[in-house]
Amino acid sequence: MHVSSLILCDAATVREGLINVIGGGLTYIRRPSYPAPLVCDIALTISHRGSADIGLKVVLRKDGEPQPLSEFELEGVAEASPEMPRNAYTSTSFAIDARALAIPGPGDYTFTATVKGGKGMTVSFGAQEDPSLENQFSVR
Repeated sequence: MHVSSLILCDAATVREGLINVIGGGLTYIRRPSYPAPLVCDIALTISHRGSADIGLKVVLRKDGEPQPLSEFELEGVAEASPEMPRNAYTSTSFAIDARALAIPGPGDYTFTATVKGGKGMTVSFGAQEDPSLENQFSVR
């Protein structure tokens, strides 16, 4: 079992097991001032063989800081389709609403997703301050 995709994006949804990503691959955000909300989603896919017990942990850190800014865990069972061979590779996708997560200031950040008994993945992004956005930026 492993995290096979971890994408910071404008929006993500899951429908019938398929992950739908809009504006994926964000590597930096600009806000008029900080602290500010992230206003992004996380698209995540875990690849596994057959049905699997999934223990997922996602952590947001500011580079150089020992304490996480945010973290959450999810545990559950991913059921493979009965038509698939018992040990065939399959995947389970998640769309995580991270819009309200607070970003404390400009700098470099990482999201790390790990699964119990498997390989994880990390995605990095930068946060920049741009006061010229003051009248253009709104959170819905």
